[in-house]
Amino acid sequence: MDWTEHVDALGKVLAKHFPDAPESDLKNWAETIRREFGVAVAFQNIERSDKRPEKDIAKLQSAAKSLEKAAASLRESGWHGGKALTTVAQHFAPGASIYPHGSNTLAAPALAELLAELSKDILAAAERIPPNAASVSSAFSEGVEDEYAGEKTHRKIAASRVSDSCAEAYAELTGRKPGTSWDDAKGDSSGPLIPFIADVFSALGFAPGDSARNQAKEAAKRYNNRQAD
Repeated sequence: MDWTEHVDALGKVLAKHFPDAPESDLKNWAETIRREFGVAVAFQNIERSDKRPEKDIAKLQSAAKSLEKAAASLRESGWHGGKALTTVAQHFAPGASIYPHGSNTLAAPALAELLAELSKDILAAAERIPPNAASVSSAFSEGVEDEYAGEKTHRKIAASRVSDSCAEAYAELTGRKPGTSWDDAKGDSSGPLIPFIADVFSALGFAPGDSARNQAKEAAKRYNNRQAD
């Protein structure tokens, strides 16, 4: 879903959980939650891609080697293979002289040449990577040039930021502190913040990697700690 669809879905969730709140407030919170989600997902993806340059070099070299092997296999294919590959070659190598009938042996070599060129370009790209390049995280923080976030346990940034926004929205729209309480009948925590956060994650089409119950407990704790400071 795009921004508008997400905001509309979040607006419905907010209206469901806070039916007495002004429509303008619901819209503002729908946009705020979606904005926090977008920023957090982007930063989370940056962190996960922050790997050591030598590993990226090795991956590109491995990909190039695999493409060259694939090109060699295509060069060895016969008439039947060429016939089956004709439409493929016409799609990926439209400039090659390939005809549906009588010239089936041209398709495989044309594709092989394409893969070989791609292999060379990827190898050249690998050579352009500085082996001692600083971590991506260093663009956001000082002193972390040798700390590659992609090699650490992935932080659930999006989940926590969305949950924090939900806790803020709950506090503003109800006038009550967000929190959870123990339910003896269920043998677990309960409270209106839990289903609200669950519905928000569902509206965003996002799997937080943890239960809405745990997210609600942690978000309420962070909110109350901020208020105490």
